[in-house]
Amino acid sequence: MSKSLAVWMYLRHQKKNAEDKVPIYVRVTIDGDYEDFSLSKRVNPADWSQAKQKCTGKTQEAVLINSKIAKIRGDLTTLFDRFPVQEVVKAKHLINLYHGADLEKDQQLKKDSQYHQRVLAIIDQYLALKNRQKKALAKPNAIPHPDRLAEEFDALIRSIEEFLQQSRTWMDDQVVDKTLMDAQYTFLLKFLYKVLKGTASHETFRKWVSTKNTFLPFCNTDTGWRINP
Repeated sequence: MSKSLAVWMYLRHQKKNAEDKVPIYVRVTIDGDYEDFSLSKRVNPADWSQAKQKCTGKTQEAVLINSKIAKIRGDLTTLFDRFPVQEVVKAKHLINLYHGADLEKDQQLKKDSQYHQRVLAIIDQYLALKNRQKKALAKPNAIPHPDRLAEEFDALIRSIEEFLQQSRTWMDDQVVDKTLMDAQYTFLLKFLYKVLKGTASHETFRKWVSTKNTFLPFCNTDTGWRINP
C-alpha cells in the first residue's frame, strides 16, 4: 500500500558544463523508494534556491524552468492519485508513466512469456538423462556409453547457466511483475543446477518438484509433470 509521494528538485553539481551551468534533477520518492530523472534543463547555481527548489531569477528562461517544475509536480501527483490506495507503487513505475511509457508492453517485451515451459523442457531433459543413466548402470554394456552421458550432463549444465543469465534481465527488474510460480520455477532450476554440480541430491529435487505440483491447482497458470527416475 503506497501512502506518500514526495517530488524533490536538486542540482547535480558534478555535471557542470563549460558555462558553469549544472543540470536540474527530479527525485521521486514513494514510501522510501526513490528514483531520479533529469529535468533536461540547466541553471547557474547562483540563480537557484534549493530551499524553494526553483530558480530565483526573473529571466524568461527562469520563468520557463519554474513553470516546468510546477507542471512536473502536478503531473506526478495526478498520476499517483489515480492508483488505488491498496496498490503498491514504485517510483520507477510512476516516472515511466509520466514519460508516457507503455509499461504493460514493456513488461511483455522484457519478460520471457515461455519461461515456465522452457524450465519444464530443461527438467524433462534432465529426467530423461537420469532415466538413461539408470538403465546404463543396470546394463553396463548398453548404449549410450557412460562418457557420452557425462558429456550430455555437462551440456545441460551449460544450458542452465546460459538460461539463468538470460532470465536475470527481467527477473531482477523491479518494474517487471513476477508471480509466485516464476519464483518457484527459478528455485527449481537453481536447485537442479546444484544437483548437476553435485552439491544437492536428486531425491531432494524430486521432493521439491512434488511441492511445486501441489501449488499448481491454486495458481491455474501451469501444468505439472511426473517424475519417475
